Amino acid sequence: MKERINASTPISILVVEDNPGDFFLIEEYIEEMFFDSKITHVTNFLEAEALLSKKDTAFDSILLDATLPDNGGLQLISDVVLPSNQAPVIVLTGHE
Repeated sequence: MKERINASTPISILVVEDNPGDFFLIEEYIEEMFFDSKITHVTNFLEAEALLSKKDTAFDSILLDATLPDNGGLQLISDVVLPSNQAPVIVLTGHE
């Protein structure tokens, strides 16, 4: 059995995922594993870029679908890592 993580402060996670079913599974897992988390969900790169460019917005981690309708692959990863303010970016993909 997995043990829930109890952080001293809420964990802020940006999930960039265009598939509602995949987002549901990710959200369910995060809520199961962390006592206090704030999940922000966007469905494309432009929304993610807008959030990441705000000076008053910071995320502890970014979960990134590798194929979005408006960007994908290595270019997408580079475009998200640059404005991420050194938050870890975890790339999610179904490809080998």
